[in-house]
Amino acid sequence: MSKLRMGGFFLLFTFATTNLSSGCFQHEREALLRFKQSLSDRTGRLSSWNGNNCCNWQGIGCNNATGYVTRLDLRLDRRTIFSVDMLEANVLNSSLAELSHLRYMDLSGNYFGNSPIPEFIGSLTQLRYLKLSYAGFSGIVPHSIGNLSNLRVLDLSDIELVVDDFTWFSSLLSLKSVYLRDHVSHVEAPNLYKVLFMISSLRELSLSGCRLSNSHFHRMHLELNLTHSTIQTLYLQDNLFQGEFPLFLRNLSSLQVLDLSFNRLNSSIAFMNNVQDTMFCQLKRLYLSYNSIGGRFTGPSTNVYECPQFALEALNLYGNHIVGEIPTSLGRLTALTELNLGWNELKGSIPMSIRNLLLLQKLDLSSNLLNGTIPFSLGQLSNLEILSIAFNWFQGIVTEAHFTNTSMLTTLDATSNYRLSFKISPNWKPPFQIRNLELGSCKIESDFPQWIRAQTSLEYLDLSNTSISGPLPDWVDNLPLWFLDLSNNFRNGPLTNLVSNHSRNYSRVLYILHLKNNLFNGSIPDSLCNVTSHIMVLDLSRNMLSGTLPECFGNLQNLKVLIVSSNRLSGVIPKSLGKLGSSLRWLALNNNSFHGELPKTLANCTRLALLNLGENRFFGNIPKWIGENITFLNILRLHKNSFAGPVPVELCECSKLQIMDLGENKLTGSIPRCLQNFSAMTGGETGLMSSDNYNLFNVGFSQACNLKMTIKQ
Repeated sequence: MSKLRMGGFFLLFTFATTNLSSGCFQHEREALLRFKQSLSDRTGRLSSWNGNNCCNWQGIGCNNATGYVTRLDLRLDRRTIFSVDMLEANVLNSSLAELSHLRYMDLSGNYFGNSPIPEFIGSLTQLRYLKLSYAGFSGIVPHSIGNLSNLRVLDLSDIELVVDDFTWFSSLLSLKSVYLRDHVSHVEAPNLYKVLFMISSLRELSLSGCRLSNSHFHRMHLELNLTHSTIQTLYLQDNLFQGEFPLFLRNLSSLQVLDLSFNRLNSSIAFMNNVQDTMFCQLKRLYLSYNSIGGRFTGPSTNVYECPQFALEALNLYGNHIVGEIPTSLGRLTALTELNLGWNELKGSIPMSIRNLLLLQKLDLSSNLLNGTIPFSLGQLSNLEILSIAFNWFQGIVTEAHFTNTSMLTTLDATSNYRLSFKISPNWKPPFQIRNLELGSCKIESDFPQWIRAQTSLEYLDLSNTSISGPLPDWVDNLPLWFLDLSNNFRNGPLTNLVSNHSRNYSRVLYILHLKNNLFNGSIPDSLCNVTSHIMVLDLSRNMLSGTLPECFGNLQNLKVLIVSSNRLSGVIPKSLGKLGSSLRWLALNNNSFHGELPKTLANCTRLALLNLGENRFFGNIPKWIGENITFLNILRLHKNSFAGPVPVELCECSKLQIMDLGENKLTGSIPRCLQNFSAMTGGETGLMSSDNYNLFNVGFSQACNLKMTIKQ
């Protein structure tokens, strides 16, 4: 009898494994291959999908005991959306329905032809995790998803979907996290709140960017006892909520994270007095940035008995209309790690009670009307990583004593505090290694700050308009910067210290270099091209540079903005600039002594938005290729040269022109009538764009300028 049982077990085991082939069931392998065949895979992401063992294929996971496919992970990072790595298909192939043991499926970041989410998804009843965000689906979300009773995470974000009914959600009894943000419409679903807020397992809910308004929830606090809601994290940013703080939120007693940023709330911030009542006792993070909240900032209540466990960790009120002073009582929120009060209308000084916030990691007080001196107590916040006090009216002197215990500091932004001076000993050894240092339009009472030399992590440095003078120190090239702004100072000497011969082996990639409006002299060294090989913006204007433009500038393949205006440069435009092609958007050589005819190679720079060659010694005819090839021009300045001959009718092809100045040349003939048809001829002030205002250098960056057309003979 025992032998018979063993024989039966052997037969059963044999039957169960005959469909396996080296750790992979044949029917599942074939289903995956059919799925692969339905996809366009331009970069070979699925090149490993061959051979018998599909469990070893890229993005596939199997149960080690049974061999069934349990995981399909083909996600692309959202930052690579529309990249060539994207898998594409007209529809999601139904062969995936054969993966009946699938527990995890992530197809986010790929593209499925704006097709509907297929009904067969509801047959994958073992799914715990389903993510189809920004994957090119559209239409109505199928109710069959309600069959996925084991589902823990559902992410349908950032695709053009409509949820017409939420009743089917009530079957998802294991659901913990739901993400229906960005482009998912719930307008046609009147029972939204009755279902989502009453799923007992739900902990996290994101409905941001879904055009929700007060009307979707106006009776919610009357019809439901929300004190039983288990939601701990609720994202409602970028919707259409307006007016007072939504009443229904006060009853979500389990809330720990609440984000209502980018709405139209205009209630007074006085609700902070009530935010720690018994209904908000669990709240840890509150985000209300970019609303219209006004009134005075009244701090938290002093009655700790109402909510003894209240411990707010993050408070973000950036971009509102809050007035008055920062309340001293804010110092009672001792659990705060993030405090953002930037871009409001706060005045007065920083309260001394700020020293009580010993856990603070981020403090943003920028863009207010704050004044007074910087308290030394800020230097005792040992966990502080980001400090922004930019665009205020602070005054007095900042010394090394303000940074005594700031070993964690990575960002310091004090930009545009015109009455604030930094007076720091050249022998000071900072306790921190900073990454972002922005002191533009403050005053630095020294030459180039010596303490910066030891900042081996420094990536972003803005010392513009700080009154620093003298030559560049020879150690500047040692800094691993991607952004350097020393404009509007009194720096002098040659540029050779930017390319010192003894620089360390940093993997520096300098993208943006602003040196305009200084006293730099001498020629532009060819070696500058070596350390700026990845440069995107190079501004050397308003200096005393002489000599010619280096030929090697044509090798800077990422260069989008080149400005050398108002120097003493001469010679011809290097033909090599044409090698920059469509990368170059902004070329300003005006107010120098360049001469010769314009090189035909510039016709390759087809995406130029600005071409400013005014106040030089160029001659010859205005090239026809400007109109034929560079049709995206917004600004064309050839003013005060020696161009001769007629105005080419081809310029009429530059339909986006807003400013054209051909004055003070030797032009002859009549003005082409077609110039009056420029579609960019709009009302408003002229001169809003200048040759050094290149913050937005993409084509079509401004629609607020008149066409300025100056043609003098």
